[in-house]
Amino acid sequence: MNTIQSVVERMLIQMNKNELRLQSIYKELSELKKEVEVLANPVDHHRGEARKKPGPKPKGVKRHYTLAMPQEDWAIIDGMVQAGYFKYTSDYFRFLHRSFVQSQQK
Repeated sequence: MNTIQSVVERMLIQMNKNELRLQSIYKELSELKKEVEVLANPVDHHRGEARKKPGPKPKGVKRHYTLAMPQEDWAIIDGMVQAGYFKYTSDYFRFLHRSFVQSQQK
């Protein structure tokens, strides 16, 4: 009986040691995570925080649609973007929408 009790006690001691090690590892990982977040999100102290998403700022509410058109129509729109008439394809569709709305108001 004493041997079983001593084995159980040694196991409990070992489990406590393992738990302390895990707590220490968890603390180190938490600190490393904070360091990684700081490095991944640099701040320009002269101008404020960096933007979360690069690229142009949103111009309103985003909605995603799939639009099927003949390849020739896409080529025309892409050509207007490449020629500089529009910065992005979305600018073409915004222009098209505004033109339609204005024509309906007359």
